Amino acid sequence: MQHFKAEESVDFVNRATSRERLEAIQEQLVSGPARWAGRRNEKSRVIELLFDSFLEPVFSSARAAYTGIRHMLYRADPFQIDLQIETKPGHDRLAVTGQVLDVGRPEIFGSGLHVTLSNRSGNLVHELTNEFGEFHLEIKNSDDLELAFRCDPAEPIIITLKDPLGDFAGGDK
Repeated sequence: MQHFKAEESVDFVNRATSRERLEAIQEQLVSGPARWAGRRNEKSRVIELLFDSFLEPVFSSARAAYTGIRHMLYRADPFQIDLQIETKPGHDRLAVTGQVLDVGRPEIFGSGLHVTLSNRSGNLVHELTNEFGEFHLEIKNSDDLELAFRCDPAEPIIITLKDPLGDFAGGDK
């Protein structure tokens, strides 16, 4: 089985690659769910981090050019979730933008999903994904965030984002 780089997965989710590459990745993803199904615990949903820009090696001289944006890609059957977290300039708020793709049916985006973003200060923000599976939420920065997708009320997808932007978040902590 061919493995794709994380950047290729992000390009696939954003449909920012050639038609041939989209078809190759889509073919692998359609044949892939059976491989992951055996590893799933029926009592909990497996959430796998596929890519995190903070875990990529950075040349020491490049750190000064850091933009304050973090990209992450998650897999939570049957979805792939592409996230971007960034600070709102001049504010103590974080913006979380993302897109949800149904990997079992790549032609279907995760539209109409309930998305909830919360922080440790008790703030909650709710939104529905649009017809392309996209969402954008803003919340007061307070170190840790929790992102919940309610595709199945009995078993939501919950992603915990510990210190989402590290020292680059600014704001009052």
